This record gives sequence, structure tokens and C-alpha cells, in this order.
Amino acid sequence: MMHTFPLGWPRWVVKTGARATMTKSTLVIAFLLASPPALRAQSLDFSSVLSAGRPDAELYLEHFIGPFMKGFGHGLTNGWYNTARTHEFAGFDLVFGGSMVFVPKEELFFDMPDFQTIVPANSNDLPTIFGPDADNLLSYARTLPVTYIDPRSGLPITVPALISGEFAAVDGLDLEHRIGASFVPVPMAQVGIGLLRGTDLKIRWVPAVRTEDFDLRLFGVALRHDIGQWQPPSRRLPFDMSLLLAVMDLSAEGDLSAAKKGLAGTDQIASYVITSTTFQLLVSKDLSIFTFFGSAGYSATSSNLSMTGRYIIEGKTVVNGRSVPAIGVLTDPVDLDFADSGPRSSVGIRIKLLSLTAHADFTFQRYSALTMGVGLSVR
Repeated sequence: MMHTFPLGWPRWVVKTGARATMTKSTLVIAFLLASPPALRAQSLDFSSVLSAGRPDAELYLEHFIGPFMKGFGHGLTNGWYNTARTHEFAGFDLVFGGSMVFVPKEELFFDMPDFQTIVPANSNDLPTIFGPDADNLLSYARTLPVTYIDPRSGLPITVPALISGEFAAVDGLDLEHRIGASFVPVPMAQVGIGLLRGTDLKIRWVPAVRTEDFDLRLFGVALRHDIGQWQPPSRRLPFDMSLLLAVMDLSAEGDLSAAKKGLAGTDQIASYVITSTTFQLLVSKDLSIFTFFGSAGYSATSSNLSMTGRYIIEGKTVVNGRSVPAIGVLTDPVDLDFADSGPRSSVGIRIKLLSLTAHADFTFQRYSALTMGVGLSVR
């Protein structure tokens, strides 16, 4: 029996007033597949939210996953420098490190947005991906035209039917309770080389990583230029000063097909793309083996998260007093854009023994971050 619903709604209904019955499946978002193990371990059962239709599913996911997308994007702007001093020509550095981007307290929950059909049963506050386990029960209801084949006459008949159901809100990672802090881990590795006229080129690059489950690509480039050199000798600054401009792109694509992730449907792909840019004024001062450094500037990040393919959910509907099995199909249910930007400042310290370095710095912004790393610096 075929059921036809307006665009954005899966072609399925559930028995009026009863909990939705659907294929048991866990939807693991592609960026969790491609992100650090602490996040990969968390599976998101988002299939129940899809049953409420595309508009509400997108709105729910936008609020639920937004803190991760923004935090990871800001994390990509960290760790580009540990001194304002540029290399001599052909000098180089190699740095390995990571950034812990802290999620603001207000991003652990979100207020119930203007859903079209979803209503809360017990609370208007829902956890984001970094919030605690959810104890919220949500329900949805909407009257839609349903077309079915009358078993007696064999003719198609269209009647209004109440589409309703309920589901539990999606659980968060609850890192605040489990490890004491909610943060996005962002690993990084980069190489820098000195060019002419006090200018450094820095590159972050990961060749395309392909596994059975996902593809990952990463590329970033930065330029750092010594502006202190342009001061006249009589007014030469007692510290190093430079400008930094950095841009970075990260993309990942995960296969959510039924054969690999237990999802009913075909051609199921989840993907995300993050672009981050930062422009900063750097200053630093060397004292023996120590370098004290700081910066002030601006960072911006934009990203897109999408789920494409066909997602099949099984359920039942009641038509003319009869319970009728229904199979619903939702096509390309998610296509979301995220953006965040703002001023930033950082302070940090580096220790250098011969050519070996170790550094740490803290970034002050809406998504504050602690960055640490070790490396090798020559000339």
C-alpha cells in the first residue's frame, strides 16, 4: 500500500495515539566517524527524530549538533604559532599538538525551537550533543491526506489521517559528568618554512584517508610576516611582532548504508565540510629558554552537514478503523549550514631546548581553548 505525504514528510504514519514502531537502527553521523575516538564512540539514535518529518528533524539536529560544528571549526584556527618571530630563509619547524575547545555552559541545552509538529511532554529544555542524558519525552501530531487502496473495491481512496507518535529526546555525550569538562578535541600537525623578507609559510595537510566507513580530507595554509622589521632602527621594538593569516578546510563523508550501519534504505551518505579562517596580530618576547607570546585577532568558521539517500521506517496507520501496515521513505532529510565568528586573544609560553620545543597557550573567545604541543624548530 502506498501512502503519499507532502514534501518533507516521510511516506509513513503510525497508529493514532501509540508509540511509533520502526526499524531499530542507530544513525551514526559522519563527522563522529571522522572525529576523535572519544566522539566516535557515541552513537546518535536520530532515526526516531526523522519520523517527525524533514523540517522538524533538521531544526532538531541544527540545535543538537551546532555546538560541535562551531567548536570544531574554531579549534582548527588554533595552534598555528608559538612565537611571533619568523624563520630565517629556509629555516623550518615541525609541530604536533592539539586543542581542547571548551563548550560554553549555555550550549549544553537548547530551548524548544518553533517546531511544526513536535511538542514536549515534560520539559522545554533539550540537551545538545554535549548535554546530559535526555529524560525528555517528545510527541508529534499532524493531520495529513493518506491515499490507500481499498481492499474491497481495489480503488485508491484519499482520506485525512492523524499522524502521531512519541519518542525520547536524543542523549548527549554528558562529558561534564563523565570527565569533568565539555570540550571538542582537535588534533593537529603542521610544518612551517621560512621564505624571503621575514615571511613564513605554514601547511597542514592530510592525504585523503579512506576506510570502509568514511573518507577524510584536510588542508590548511597560513602566512606569517614580521612587521617589526619595518620599524626604523631608532624605533626598533624590544619584542617580536608579526601578522598571521590562516585558512583551513576539512571534509568528511561517511557511509550509512543498511549493509554497514544497520539502516534501512539506500545510498545513505552523511557528510560535513568545515572552513575556518583567522587573522591575528602576534607578539612575543624571548627570555633565555622561554618565549612568552600573545595575540589578538578575529576568527570565523562556517560548515555544512548533510544526510542524503533514502531512509526507510516501518510503522502502522489506522484508516477507517483498520490497522494498516505502512512503510515510509524520507529522501535527503538533512542539509544544514552553521557559522560563527568573533574576536579572540591568546596568551602562552614556549620552552626551547636546542631545537626541541614545547608550548601551551589559552585562547579567550566564546569557544575558549587550551592548546598544547611539541615540535622541532631550526633557524
